Amino acid sequence: MNGLGNAGTVDRGYVVDPILCTKLGICTPQAPQSLGDTVGNYVLVASLITGAGELVGGGELTAKQIIENVSRAERAQGLQYLKGFLSPAEARLLSNPKMAALTIGKAVHRATARALDRLYPGRFKYFETRGMDFLDKTKNKLIELATEAQKAYKMRKYGVGPEDVATYIP
Repeated sequence: MNGLGNAGTVDRGYVVDPILCTKLGICTPQAPQSLGDTVGNYVLVASLITGAGELVGGGELTAKQIIENVSRAERAQGLQYLKGFLSPAEARLLSNPKMAALTIGKAVHRATARALDRLYPGRFKYFETRGMDFLDKTKNKLIELATEAQKAYKMRKYGVGPEDVATYIP
């Protein structure tokens, strides 16, 4: 895995999350070689790391990187999948152009929270209704989840830096 301890980099700065792919049962002995290496809708090569993009402590991924990888994988499952995280009333909002993006975001957040609970039991706490979105209990670190377009606003709103805002592709 390129001598980086628990993680390997391949293909122009993309990072493989060995914990995520192992828990999903999709790891192979050799790191994937391109973005096309997928199983279902989960990409073996995790999303491009934004912000500082540094691996920490012997290749350990940060909470931001984990949340980013998981949220992007959940978003990649598509709208039909995400509708399962919405109430019937919320799902009806998808037909309203002014509310669709907000509603999809709500579904991505909920899907991400569920996946994090499954993949990292007890590590992350999700706050649906107020403040920053996730707490990494192992590091006592809050992480906000937003689209790239919302990132600067969220940084100003919460007075945090880019290392505290994970992004997904809407």
